[in-house]
Amino acid sequence: MPGFMDVVSQAWNKASSHTQPIHIVNHKLKLTASRLRSWSKLLFSNSKLLLLMALDVVFQLDVAQEDRPLSPEERGLRSDLKRRILALASLERARKKQSATIAWLKEGDANSKFFHIRANGRRRKNHIQRLLVATAGPAPRSLDLNWAALDLQQHDLDDLDLPFSEEEILKAIVEFPADKAPGPDGFTGNFFRACWPIIKDDIMCLANAFGRQETHNLHICNTANIVLIPKKDGADSISDYRPISLIHAMAKILSKAMALRLRPKMHELVSLSQSAFIKTRSIHDNFMFVRGMARRLDRSKSPTLLIKLDIAKAFDTRVPLNGSPGEAFCHGRDLRQGNPLSPLLFILAIDPLQHILQLATQEGLLSELPGCLASRLRLSLYADDAVIFLSPTAPDVANLSNILQNFGEASGLRTNVAKSSIAPIRYDAAVLDEILAGFPAVRHIIDKAAGRLAIWKGKWLTRAGCLTLVKSVMTSIPIFTLLAIRPSKRVLSDFDKLRRNFLWSGGDKASGRHCKINWQRVCRPKNLGGLGILNLEKFSRALRLRWLWNSWTSPDKPWVGLDLPCDDIDKSLFDASTKITIGNRCTASFWSSAWLDDQRPKDIAPNLFRAARRKNRTVREALTPNQWATDLNLASFTPTHIREFIDLWIRLQNRVLLPDTPDSIVWTLTPNGIYSTSSAYKAQFFSATACNFHRLIWSSWSD
Repeated sequence: MPGFMDVVSQAWNKASSHTQPIHIVNHKLKLTASRLRSWSKLLFSNSKLLLLMALDVVFQLDVAQEDRPLSPEERGLRSDLKRRILALASLERARKKQSATIAWLKEGDANSKFFHIRANGRRRKNHIQRLLVATAGPAPRSLDLNWAALDLQQHDLDDLDLPFSEEEILKAIVEFPADKAPGPDGFTGNFFRACWPIIKDDIMCLANAFGRQETHNLHICNTANIVLIPKKDGADSISDYRPISLIHAMAKILSKAMALRLRPKMHELVSLSQSAFIKTRSIHDNFMFVRGMARRLDRSKSPTLLIKLDIAKAFDTRVPLNGSPGEAFCHGRDLRQGNPLSPLLFILAIDPLQHILQLATQEGLLSELPGCLASRLRLSLYADDAVIFLSPTAPDVANLSNILQNFGEASGLRTNVAKSSIAPIRYDAAVLDEILAGFPAVRHIIDKAAGRLAIWKGKWLTRAGCLTLVKSVMTSIPIFTLLAIRPSKRVLSDFDKLRRNFLWSGGDKASGRHCKINWQRVCRPKNLGGLGILNLEKFSRALRLRWLWNSWTSPDKPWVGLDLPCDDIDKSLFDASTKITIGNRCTASFWSSAWLDDQRPKDIAPNLFRAARRKNRTVREALTPNQWATDLNLASFTPTHIREFIDLWIRLQNRVLLPDTPDSIVWTLTPNGIYSTSSAYKAQFFSATACNFHRLIWSSWSD
């Protein structure tokens, strides 16, 4: 906006009587905010009225032109007013979009009426009619953790105390959301990005003072507003609201800079049981681990309790009610919601629970998991959600209850019993696989997609619009689920039916006369004659190959060695797309990895593979000393088995072991040798013939 930078520069560069960096920045922020409000009031206070007046004058000039020619002055006035109308209309759209908080429509889209309706709806929904005040707060902490007994690994964190650089502070600002609701200071991320050349010197002085622990006046810029968003209709207690903390921009910048320093070290600091807020880990790791453990326990006929815990949260600061700020109050010791550093501190605080459970198992307070699962984790954490596997005995349950209670008192992370639950595994001869066989694990994605059809009003869209929605919205709905679950053909068929009907008819039903071409051809890349809509069967297979790849590249993942959602076709595609180099032979599977002349031994000797008692040995285990031969069931041998045995024996001779070199794997479909879903998806179309139909037919059709 013309004039904006000049106003900021004049206000910010005005001399301040303060000497401390925190006071200087606070004074300049307040002065800049005051000057910007005055400048904005002069330009935009009556923008809607000016827009209506300009429209009326243009209308009067158009009416006059029907009876007489307009004078040069009138034509110039009308031209100027039309340009002014465009600017004022753009401003109104931007203001209404901001009040509507719609993130999936661009600011330039002409949706003013929609934004207005949405803003009014949000205001009515979020209005607080009544609020019950709790009389008792959290109990004071009377216990502490015995860190020496936990014997945690030591890490070098000296670089966290280094002074902040300008690049670090700027990166923290750039990673801020651009136009989200501001804190008590009133400035959004856009202001700090646009005005960084003007304000950077003072901001860096404040950051360096903070690094020197000159924080006795930090409370000036360490304020926040907590906005309560109702979770349900008729909300009246604090627990019925979702607190959204709007923190002062300076506190958020400093916290974000510290979080950016701490984030790369979280993988080393936090145990593998936790997957939240750590790069290279995801909630799918938790799902795969919990599902794999439950199925392994069920198949081994080991009665076990699956306990799902929820950790209660508490937040505190000034709470505005219906736009009116409440009384300010000081922060407690708990984590601060909305602070970029809080998620990392939270998982550091809850991580000792894994070490406590491990120590309790070693001391005999908790029974070990049965069989080969004894060495595995019994706890899976994703932020404040936890799953624990426990022996179904009274002593184990009582000891776990005491551990959770004492841990809550020591850390403040108390278990929310109302949201926790217990599920038994392997009881009364119930078989988990049979129980879950008909469970609609991915059926909800079809219902979700069908619910969107009424919103989109496809019959009012062009065919190109329908195509865009199918490709970018409908197709994206099931991807999160398909990454961890192998869907049935019926589920994929039903979802394809929804996509096909919406593409051809704009609704949820389409007859044969609507469909222009076979759906399988439509779901091809454009250069292969399709419309570029994802083939969900092939794409879900490409997604699942991620688990096979991570089994190689991240063998420390807690789910490695458990059941994966990959069938034989997935494994064959993976073997065809990778090249394995044998080193110490500790990672490659003897039978299932393509390590022997780029072939899998089970393909070289399929009858021997079926006769093997142990099919999951690594190459090292199988060859030391020829354990693979000892595993064979000789009672079922035939001449075919003998021929395969001799052939395999000859191939295995003179294989050199490199004890200091780990096994390695390369993805042959990408230049960098690293797996990607895109390359795995495209590889499934290698047999298709390239063509230029998308230029000859599809482009003109969609236009």
